[in-house]
Parts: sequence; C-alpha cells; structure tokens
Amino acid sequence: MSRAVLHIGLHKTGTSFIQRRIEASRASLPYGYSIIPYKNRALGDLVKNTRKIRSLKQAMAERENITARAARLAWICRKQQHTLISHEDILGPVPTRGNIRGLYPYVQEMLPAVLAGFAREGVRVEVAVYRREYNDWLGSVFRYRFRDNPDRTFRPRRFKENNALPENWDEFTERLQESVAGNPLHIVSFERDRASGNHGTGLYSIFGLTNAVQADFVPMAAQNVTDFATVDPKWFESRVA
Repeated sequence: MSRAVLHIGLHKTGTSFIQRRIEASRASLPYGYSIIPYKNRALGDLVKNTRKIRSLKQAMAERENITARAARLAWICRKQQHTLISHEDILGPVPTRGNIRGLYPYVQEMLPAVLAGFAREGVRVEVAVYRREYNDWLGSVFRYRFRDNPDRTFRPRRFKENNALPENWDEFTERLQESVAGNPLHIVSFERDRASGNHGTGLYSIFGLTNAVQADFVPMAAQNVTDFATVDPKWFESRVA
C-alpha cells in the first residue's frame, strides 16, 4: 500500500521554507520517495475548495467535492511508495482572514473528507502538523495580517476577543485528533525544529528521510518571514503590550 504524509501547516510555522526547500532538493530523495509540488494542479484544486469555505453549512455541502478532489490527488500518490504533500490551506485560510472567526473552525468537516478521498484510492495517510507556542504564533499571524503596518502594537487579549480565538491550542488539538479518524497524527514542535538549526527536520524525519539525506538538501534562506521574533526573540518581547 502506498503511503502519504499529509502536512497541513499550520500557517506561520515555517511551511513556505519547508515546501520550497524539499522541492529544490528533490534530486536528493531516495528511491521510492516523492513529493507533490506546491503548485500541483490536483493539490491546487483541492485547496480551492477548502480555502473558499466560510460557514459550517458550506463545509458540509462541500464534503463530497473535497473527497473527490482528494481522491484525484491520492491517485498520483499510488505511483510511489512514499509521498509528501504539504499545503497550509487544507484546513482553510489563515485564521482571522476571510471573515472566519475562531481557530480553523471547520476542521471536523474538511479533514475527514480529505482523508476519505485517500482511503478511496487505497493510500495510507499520516497527518503532520507543526505547532508553535500559542501567543508567539498569534503574534506572527497578527504581523502577517497587518504587514503593511509593522509598527502596529500586538495586544493578544484584544486580538483573541475580536476574532473569537481561544486561549490556547487545547480545543483545536482535540478536534484535530478526532478528525484524523484513526490515521496517525504527528504534532511537531516548531520551537524544537528551530532550535535544531534545521527547520523542517521534524517533518522530513516523519516522512522517512535520514539525517544524511537531509544534509544534502539545498541551503535556503527563511521564506515569508513577517515575524521578526523568528530571528530576534527580543524584538517580539518589545512589541507586546
């Protein structure tokens, strides 16, 4: 049975760097290992569905379409023993965008529909997600939202209240665990990866790539960094009111 590792983000956890680096390093992958490029058409068609959902009613109505598009993506994965798929919009847009309140509120409709598509094609799926210290992550989302106004002060309490965001990851993590429906779920520490000096190593290791393989990856600068705390934690501390 073919195996797919489905990396679903989260947003602002280094996903752009992870995606671009492994795409640039495809020649280093061992036999039997492949990736679905970020701009793959089947993957793009899937996230067009998930990214446009704005209500629970719409999420429920789109489940079969999501499953059908995921099945087309899974059909590609059948050609390899191991395939890595990475896209941060599978659970919808960045929280607080698109007039969506709450923290990935439709995960329990979207993710099971995606996994059903892979099951339809007989592809075994493991789900991987990066999790970052919650308020640090919120700060990065805030700076992304207001990247045209970098001097705007981040007030965590107000940001949470204005967007119906919870105090921590607990409730979302519980919904995510329910949504994988028995498929393996890997929660990777953003901070541990960053401290290693080789961001992405947690996901690449889950995929099955050894340290030796990763050492041959193309060096790459950080991508889409809107949070200066990523390179200077003291900057983040100075901006929190």
